[in-house]
Amino acid sequence: DMAAEGGSSSDEADNVKDVPVVEEKDGVYVVDDREEDEEYSEEYQVVEGEGEEEGDDVDDVEDDKEDVEPPPDMAVSVFAEHTDSVYCVCTNPTLDLGASGGGDDCAMIFDLHTNQVIHKLTGHTDSVTAIGFSSDGKLLATGSLDTTVKIWDTANGTLLHTLEGSCEYEWLQWHERGPVLVAGGGGGDGCAWMWHAQQGRCMTVFAGHTGAVTCGCFTPSGVQLCTGSEDGTVRVWDPKSGAPTTCISTSSPAAATQRGGKSKGRGKAPEEIPLTSVRCSNDGNLLAAAHLDGTVAICNLSTYKVLTTVHARDSVEAVDFLPMGDGQLLLTASLDGTLGVWDSSSGLQRCACVHGDRVGVTALRVARSPISIRGRPARTLAWTAAADGCVRAWDPRDGSLVQAFTGHSAPALDIAVCRDNLGVLSCSDDNTVRLFRL
Repeated sequence: DMAAEGGSSSDEADNVKDVPVVEEKDGVYVVDDREEDEEYSEEYQVVEGEGEEEGDDVDDVEDDKEDVEPPPDMAVSVFAEHTDSVYCVCTNPTLDLGASGGGDDCAMIFDLHTNQVIHKLTGHTDSVTAIGFSSDGKLLATGSLDTTVKIWDTANGTLLHTLEGSCEYEWLQWHERGPVLVAGGGGGDGCAWMWHAQQGRCMTVFAGHTGAVTCGCFTPSGVQLCTGSEDGTVRVWDPKSGAPTTCISTSSPAAATQRGGKSKGRGKAPEEIPLTSVRCSNDGNLLAAAHLDGTVAICNLSTYKVLTTVHARDSVEAVDFLPMGDGQLLLTASLDGTLGVWDSSSGLQRCACVHGDRVGVTALRVARSPISIRGRPARTLAWTAAADGCVRAWDPRDGSLVQAFTGHSAPALDIAVCRDNLGVLSCSDDNTVRLFRL
């Protein structure tokens, strides 16, 4: 049925750009987006002819490489004010503003319409690796490898507070109902920090992990905080008291020893495979915990039990949920080059959206409301960024590729969906931020 839906009529083919090939492999539908890569690979095939001297084929390959034109730049606008790689990007929830941080130790707030810098935010002494607007859009937080988080006034760009911590901050998240911020990262002493950002006051230090706190998220209600660590566990906390509610071992010994009995956890014991991403479902019932070895545990947040575990072939860099009927779809973005779509109840894979040969998926964002594109039924889209520099929009319900956007000349590292759900900001190792729109 999925294959038929991908190409059932010429009208639908006109409505959906670059619909990929859908194949069934071992009961899993695989959506393959590798045709373009295969066309490029054909350009580099060397065909030896009669009378050619040794070494001519190498010269021909180099000539062919020069003749191949780069893919078109499909960006609506390009923000190129950074002087080094741009590691993180976000959009304002109430205004048409974007913000970015990079290896030049700077963050910037810019206008999405005019592409002009509104505020250049300086003061960090190392790369800005995490960024985010508060839920009301009035504050911006920047986290850096210099072990500080800075709070800025969105309207005038004033530095309000510098929050000192104990780690190289790689992630941060705002509470949905107030100016409360939690952050964590590499190094340090296994703690995550929570501040009242408006007051610049440390509210709680969450101590208990035995490794760096690599990821974290509030539950949708905001009454619990979930953190994941290099120690292979998820800890659930009461944000008000700072007390731990429980510790969940989400590593899978079976997964760690599969594929020839070798663990992909960088020499870690099965129970210590580092976590890379945690995410709660919109209803607050489920938690997904992704690991460096490609396993993702789905946990019940009422019983704190692991319900099922799914397995990607390489590290899962990001996870998210998408409501579907009475259940939830789990989405996994993996360095194996796939966006996996799974049934969260059974752990069975519904489809795998392939980005290309060895093209790792670096970021995943799910739009929070459905949209209708070119007359199609309204659907909630998933956006991915990948190491080939391409940004893609997918329909996770059937795995179809809605559109692929080219323009970056280096890996895309992060993405943020615009508030109208029709556009996405992406940042890259090419020192730019690009805006793409459906």
